[in-house]
Amino acid sequence: MLDYKFDLSAASQLKRSPPSGIDIVIAGGGPGGLFAALHCYRKGHNVRVLESGRGYDLNGGYIRIGGSVIDNLDAFPGLREAVDLIDHDSKIVVYSADGEFVSGPIYPPKGGGLPFAGISVHRSALSRLLYEYAQALGLEVQFNTRIASYYEDEMKGGCVSKTGERFEADLVIAADGIGSHSAELVSTEGKNEVVGSGLAIFRSTFPAKDSYKNPEVKKFFRDPHPGSGVTIMMRAQQGYGVIFADDELVSLNFNHPDSGDASERWDQKTIKDAVLAYLEEDKFCQVIRDAVLAAPDDAFFNWRLMFRNPTPNWVSPHGRVVQLGDAAHTYLPSSGNGATQALEDGVCLAACLQLAGKSQVSLAARVYNKLRFERTSCLQKIGFRNRAHTMKSSNEEFKQRKGPIVGKWVTAHDPEAYTYEKYGLCVNHLLMDAPFQNENTPPGHKYVPWTMDDFLNGNDDPGKETGDWS
Repeated sequence: MLDYKFDLSAASQLKRSPPSGIDIVIAGGGPGGLFAALHCYRKGHNVRVLESGRGYDLNGGYIRIGGSVIDNLDAFPGLREAVDLIDHDSKIVVYSADGEFVSGPIYPPKGGGLPFAGISVHRSALSRLLYEYAQALGLEVQFNTRIASYYEDEMKGGCVSKTGERFEADLVIAADGIGSHSAELVSTEGKNEVVGSGLAIFRSTFPAKDSYKNPEVKKFFRDPHPGSGVTIMMRAQQGYGVIFADDELVSLNFNHPDSGDASERWDQKTIKDAVLAYLEEDKFCQVIRDAVLAAPDDAFFNWRLMFRNPTPNWVSPHGRVVQLGDAAHTYLPSSGNGATQALEDGVCLAACLQLAGKSQVSLAARVYNKLRFERTSCLQKIGFRNRAHTMKSSNEEFKQRKGPIVGKWVTAHDPEAYTYEKYGLCVNHLLMDAPFQNENTPPGHKYVPWTMDDFLNGNDDPGKETGDWS
């Protein structure tokens, strides 16, 4: 369980825009959906959130709130201070798989405009915090509601739960992740092709006290790093490990060859023996195996890493259903930016709806799609490239890694200011074919469509030949 105690009494001081009259249903109560809900409420919209789970347990792993959205937290009184409570405050240390110290510690900067900038938090801790903030504002969040289908007409969007419950609104936001049934309504190009990467990740997060009962594990994870969290990166022969540890939680992540039994589901767990067998085969040191042995028996998932093409269209034909986060743009973990882009989505969409008004909800959805797609596609490409370079790197090259590096164009971006600046120009482009060029991609970059086939065929940098990606 997560035992954080948040003081959100300042939420009552939120400055809210005048009511827009726009009714919104958000399917998906993860960080992306909840952050979108907060921003939509702040912009004067009426919001209801539907979440498939029963609550916020320890599913998932650590994610990064990037520099591009950190300042947006300040729009919500008390939220930034609450995020500080769950900040992993991580330094990075590199070891070989046999436990030999290689390099570090590296302290990633937290401000915008610098590589690897942001705050590391556990996904479930952030979800619970955003949920409690939504509750403090009086927003409705309904649990145990898994959406099975989406529909629309010219005036309303709708979704139907597995139990047959129907929900309608001026706009339905599909923030329900990989496999969202919104694709059946939104996609204009057929089902997006999915190709296995040949890799999977053993993932587990559990209370640190379970592992620290073993003094050797505590000595390795915590004794050298008092007062802060640590991110331990370990390169093996077949894969690599990324371990997050602090005084509260341990999160183990082992990239390994997919033997065929992995999946993209959080409700399908794997046995510890399978994890231990991989660690032995790839010659991880005994202290890492001991950490796995100390984990609860039902703590591990075997998450399959899948390749997907970027999808340019996130909006249904009538513009009453729109995708957000993983439902729109699925990232490999190696991008280091997937969660941040979902948070950016919510900021942008809420502002688009405010500028459009109730009579132009469909147009707002299309503008949001146009403003966001090229940026998210460029960052998906970085995830492919980071993965390729990690798997191809020698042990010596791996020693020099500081994590998934992203450029200033990623971290220094302000999604709300950008939306206000570009909204009118983008409307003119969509309605009157006026010239329009996004400026939230690498400076000087001209976007070139790409597919996963470019990477599968050995081209690590398709379309990267223009602009400054540093």
